[in-house]
Amino acid sequence: MLIFSKALMFLWAEAVATTCYTQNRSLIHTRHHKTPYEMVHNKKPDLIFFRVFGALCYPTNDSKDLRKLKPTADIGIFVGYAPSRKGYRIYNKRTRRIIETIHVQFDELTEQMAPVHIGIGPAPNFLMPGQIIQAPVNSADTPSSTTIDQEAPSLSISPPSLALQSHSLHQNVAAEPHYMEDHPVAPVGNNPFVNVFASEPHSEDSSSEDISSTESTYWIYKVKLDEYGDVLKNKARLVAKGYRQEEGTDFEESFAPVACIKAIHIFIANAANKNMTIYQMDVKTAFLNGELKEEVYVSQPEGFVDPDHPIHIYRLKKALYRLKQAPRAWFDTLSRFRLDNKFSKCAVDPTLFTRKTSKHILLVQIYVDDIIFASTDPNTCDMFSNEMSSKFQMSMMGQMSFFLGLQVSPSPEGIFINQSKFALKILKKFRMDLCDSVDTPMVDLLKLDEDPLGIPVDQTRFRSMVGSLMYLTATRPDHVFAVCMCARSKHIDIHHHFIQEQVERGVVELYFVMTNYQLADIFIKALPRQRFEFILPRLGMKSMSPTTLKRLREEEGE
Repeated sequence: MLIFSKALMFLWAEAVATTCYTQNRSLIHTRHHKTPYEMVHNKKPDLIFFRVFGALCYPTNDSKDLRKLKPTADIGIFVGYAPSRKGYRIYNKRTRRIIETIHVQFDELTEQMAPVHIGIGPAPNFLMPGQIIQAPVNSADTPSSTTIDQEAPSLSISPPSLALQSHSLHQNVAAEPHYMEDHPVAPVGNNPFVNVFASEPHSEDSSSEDISSTESTYWIYKVKLDEYGDVLKNKARLVAKGYRQEEGTDFEESFAPVACIKAIHIFIANAANKNMTIYQMDVKTAFLNGELKEEVYVSQPEGFVDPDHPIHIYRLKKALYRLKQAPRAWFDTLSRFRLDNKFSKCAVDPTLFTRKTSKHILLVQIYVDDIIFASTDPNTCDMFSNEMSSKFQMSMMGQMSFFLGLQVSPSPEGIFINQSKFALKILKKFRMDLCDSVDTPMVDLLKLDEDPLGIPVDQTRFRSMVGSLMYLTATRPDHVFAVCMCARSKHIDIHHHFIQEQVERGVVELYFVMTNYQLADIFIKALPRQRFEFILPRLGMKSMSPTTLKRLREEEGE
């Protein structure tokens, strides 16, 4: 669609959405003889509403300061359909924004976009909408000029050149299957970087007879510091350029389940209930242990090209970092190893493994390469750590103290979780560590309205702040409302009301509760300190402050 309409690449998301919209209303299911839209809504779609993607159109100019001699319509480009109402999505060339409107006239016979460059010659520079800056018009109504950012990156598409490059790569591979010995990829003299692949290379030489694609590799260098900020060691890691892989051709499955924060809470609560000690371990270079199902070929790494066979490539037996299927390959390898050692996988949480004996039980929770485990028998934990060390290179970290940003502090009263280190980290990151603290997460009766005279904020930075605060609610649920208030933004269209449907079906029953006794206010409103302290104990919760813990210890001593 982009090539046919001669559209620029920044409209690729609109093209995908338009394709889904039209196919759901035009493709006939061979079994039911209906379109997907008709099967869901029990009515035929209105095809008269369809338009040609990328067609020139003229949306009505409905600005408030429109004068008599100003144009009543703008020049636009049709890029899709409104998902929640009857209307079109139009890219307005004047405002450089995408709008949704029904008041538009189409001219589907006129080409409106610059052609996309296809060829092996030099490509022309195409400008993104954000790189065109309109100069202000003076009082004499002189024509406006256009300023072009010369340093902006150009946008070009040259598929044939990519095809030629890929073709020449395969032609340079040796036709005869020569095999060479495995070369230990060890650090070269005077090279300060430590290579993580020196112990066990998992690749073999291959020819070009049955090769569909070859992945390139590159080195990532990292300086590892200790807790005092001193240089601990320099590391080098060979990774693959996995962004060139295509699903269905180079890999089949890339998703690997990970433990959610609620699963970690349940694991810790279960261990505290059964007086179990939680231990933690880490798998070194975990993805390198994942056994590949697909045939993956990579070029020889830079600096380690075999002089006798410089044009040979490697076929990987195990995964490399940044391959699309690397997370899934590692999870499958670890799961098979656990199941072969008489473990059982939880039906609800695939990252939880259990092994039961006559009197004891062993619990293992996995988060990629971080593993926590606990057992009612201390000897069982030692046996499990020895099993893992016999198969993988492990780093034993002792009792669980810090996991996924959670600080875990076991005590005779129970296991306490906090995120003070993570909170200080995000305060320093956003330069708010010198601000004064307040008693409550948010001022009561506060409303967040648009400030037309304010300075525009960086959207990426704001979303990063909200995301960090959302993770902080893992141990502070009283912050949820304040964070959700800051995160309010309608970025998706909601067609169904779940709670309303459950009330209509009788699954959920509503009761009238007076305002003074509404305990749910702690989760949906910003409350003053007195109101917060009034509601908290009535929910069966306690504020585990140092003063409260001291009083509990004194009560137990009496």
